[in-house]
Amino acid sequence: MYSYLTDEDKVFIISNYGSKSFGRIGQILNRSKQTVWKFFQKWKNFHKLGSLNPRPGRKLKLSKRKLKRIKYFVRKNPSKCLKDICRELNLGVNDRTLSKYLKKLGFIRCKMLKKPKLLPRHKQERVSWANRYSQWDQEWFQCIFADESSVEYDKQYDKYVWRRKGESLKEGFFIPTKPKFGKKYVKVFSFISEQGVGPLVFVEDVGKWNRFTYKAILEENLLDFIEENRNRNYSFIDDGDSTHNSDEVTDFYTDNNIRRIRLPPCSSDFNPIEVNLYLHVALLVLHEEKSSKQSLQQHARIQKRDFAKLEGNPSRDL
Repeated sequence: MYSYLTDEDKVFIISNYGSKSFGRIGQILNRSKQTVWKFFQKWKNFHKLGSLNPRPGRKLKLSKRKLKRIKYFVRKNPSKCLKDICRELNLGVNDRTLSKYLKKLGFIRCKMLKKPKLLPRHKQERVSWANRYSQWDQEWFQCIFADESSVEYDKQYDKYVWRRKGESLKEGFFIPTKPKFGKKYVKVFSFISEQGVGPLVFVEDVGKWNRFTYKAILEENLLDFIEENRNRNYSFIDDGDSTHNSDEVTDFYTDNNIRRIRLPPCSSDFNPIEVNLYLHVALLVLHEEKSSKQSLQQHARIQKRDFAKLEGNPSRDL
């Protein structure tokens, strides 16, 4: 006889209890009466067929109480690195062990996203603008999107935080965008439409970027672009920058019969040139180590030229 009981043996004991004695059941199963009786008593108390005394296995390095402390600490300090968490909570484990437990708790180390800080009035204006043009379809192909972008020399370093899925845009999990003042950068300007990509204009002296500079760029490039593409019935879309809304620029629109549509404040994501064309031009420059404005400009022109050589009409696909 042997004391181990299979699942079939356990089911047989439970189904025949009452009609057969423990001794008789033990004889049929080739088990001792004591084995059958012990199992039945455990099943009567716990109603469980599996092992009632599982092997404990290796002891956890972090108790449930410590895991709760870690969870609370990370929620309050999402930008802390693994070493700081171990040191401040005095956990007694290495970084790798803590990383595994954080993943079990649902936390992942992610780069903090950057987004404009929208006020309630900004959100309302975005909704109003979207509702006003929600019925447009083919009209978008008659639009010229314009914007300027900057390539920084002292690019802000990315930050990482512990967060859960769906928390990338919550307060404390993103980096507010900084104002442009005081940064070292090269400014570029261009525009796109269904007909193609406009010229990529570099502003040599960034400190002189004002309404007169913007008007001169439009006079030298926009009117020629419109004439070349024979686009008469069009809408010119740009953001609400102060240089774009000046009296000089407004008079230029009026004198040349240009219908202008202003984007709502803090809504660069509404402009396809910002999130598509400059992804191929300016953002690629950021990944290269350039030491001068001339090298930055040359690299950006190469990227813009390669973008224009793509198969099909990339501007239309934006």
